[in-house]
Amino acid sequence: LRLRLLALQTEQTEAEESARRAAEQAEDLNARITEAKVDAARQEEELRQLEAGIAEAEESSRREERETEVARRRADELAREESALTSGAAAGAAALAAFRENLAKLRLVLVEKTAERERVSASLLENEEKTRRAQTALRQAEQEAHQEEIAATRGQTEADLVRERLWSEFGLDRVAAAAVVLPPAGREQTRRRIEALKNQMAELGPVNLGALTEYPETRDRHAFLESQCADIVATGNALREVIVRLDADMTERFTAGFKAVNAAFGEVFRELFEGGEAELVLENPDNMLETGIHIVVQPPGKKARLLSLLSGGERAFTAIALLLALLRVRPAPFCLLDEIESALDEANVKRFASYIRKISAGTQFIIISHRRGTMEAADRLYGITMEESGVSKLYTVNLAKIS
Repeated sequence: LRLRLLALQTEQTEAEESARRAAEQAEDLNARITEAKVDAARQEEELRQLEAGIAEAEESSRREERETEVARRRADELAREESALTSGAAAGAAALAAFRENLAKLRLVLVEKTAERERVSASLLENEEKTRRAQTALRQAEQEAHQEEIAATRGQTEADLVRERLWSEFGLDRVAAAAVVLPPAGREQTRRRIEALKNQMAELGPVNLGALTEYPETRDRHAFLESQCADIVATGNALREVIVRLDADMTERFTAGFKAVNAAFGEVFRELFEGGEAELVLENPDNMLETGIHIVVQPPGKKARLLSLLSGGERAFTAIALLLALLRVRPAPFCLLDEIESALDEANVKRFASYIRKISAGTQFIIISHRRGTMEAADRLYGITMEESGVSKLYTVNLAKIS
């Protein structure tokens, strides 16, 4: 949603920028149109003055033409008078000279007036050409101004549409939208950013129109989960501290218990086997909580070896020794043993029964067994027999009383 908002804001920014440029161009063009209109007005005023001058020149030309016609008629009259006076040359010699002088002056005036008329006609044509060019430039300026006004209107319309979309879709006005607008970038970079945002919007799928109404609830839920997460992290740290303390305590207790069991194991082994050595060896003494334990024993007359290398009876007797060593370290008031000595030979069964008999003062033993040596050492015997098919019967023998 934010990415789409950023894209719309970018489009709004571009539309507003286009509208601004169009407005600036329109203002510039309006200024140019104003200047052109002023120039055209000035040229029209000059044209009116030129037309007035032309009219005056034409009137002057007509007047000169009339004067020229009068002068021509006068010249004709003078010519006729000259002809008339030729006969009286003697009498009109002075008048003929004056007439010829006046005729030459009139001819010079006629030439001057003709040249002036030609100059006025050329100036009139030049002014008419300037007027046509000014009118053409004015029409072009008006057309450009019209195009710029159309572009400015289009840019303003696009900006209005973007603002309406921001308000209708996101409830943002221009000031609120400007607060989250991305900083300006190059045109190519902006285009790539827009394409990437469009792709991300396409990947997001349909827009959740209820996101704005769901946002407060989601924000509160997020704050609640953050507080819960902080509590969990604090609890985890506290638990880690407890685990460290427990590990230290367990390491200390395990070390003390291991030493006691190891010592008791050696003693019980020597009593059961009537000699030999046995010990518990740690695989990794540096990590007491995860280390493995090897059982190394040396029966009487044999080499020290691991438990896995002993015979079945020796392994069973060694396991019994370890179990009884645990009972010595942590005595229990009651102990139930089920066929624990079944793999022992008769000599070892007797040793086992004798040792159980010795420690039975502090612990009561119930042993499930079929071995004779074990039963002979017991105080009471409990047996189940089936004299008739499907009928079991319990027998109890108090060996202590019999003895």
